[in-house]
Amino acid sequence: MVIAIIGGIACGKSYVLNFIKEQGYSVISADEIYHELISPGENLYNEIVKEWGDKIVTDGAIDTKKLGKIVFSDKKELDKLNKITHPAIVARIKERIHLSGFPIIFLEAPLLIESGYKDIADHIWTVDLPYELQQRRLMERDQISAEEAAKRIGSQIKRGERLKLAERVIDTSHSFEYTKNQVLNLFEELDDEINR
Repeated sequence: MVIAIIGGIACGKSYVLNFIKEQGYSVISADEIYHELISPGENLYNEIVKEWGDKIVTDGAIDTKKLGKIVFSDKKELDKLNKITHPAIVARIKERIHLSGFPIIFLEAPLLIESGYKDIADHIWTVDLPYELQQRRLMERDQISAEEAAKRIGSQIKRGERLKLAERVIDTSHSFEYTKNQVLNLFEELDDEINR
């Protein structure tokens, strides 16, 4: 069983997924796979540098902040990047799921819906919080302006659409303890479902 964890940028997916890992579950991270695939020497590295040039390279590696400034400022550029990267990321995810051997796999996939590959998951859970708090967290985390944060949030599917697609919602607008308790309750529901 594959459970996708989706959510907007700076909504707390990493915190939730780290807690899930601590509970002994298998977690596959689309973001980690993306970073592996854009490493120097990888095909995606070559394709991305060919498309955007050396201006996005720092010390021989793709500087994701520089690339982000380009793609989050222009939807056509973001679409171009996604067209280059998504098929390779999805192929690697499918490969890892196939080789996993775990009965339950959590898939950290923030762009699962945008990339059109939601069929990878048996269930979809979303990590969620109100827009204003999301924007503030993103500004603090990435040291960016409100305008830049709004562009990045706006490049993803809308909150309402994520909430419609998700079978379960993890509210991360409160304390860490509150979030952990929600996840533990979802594990209990999952155990009930598996043992039916």
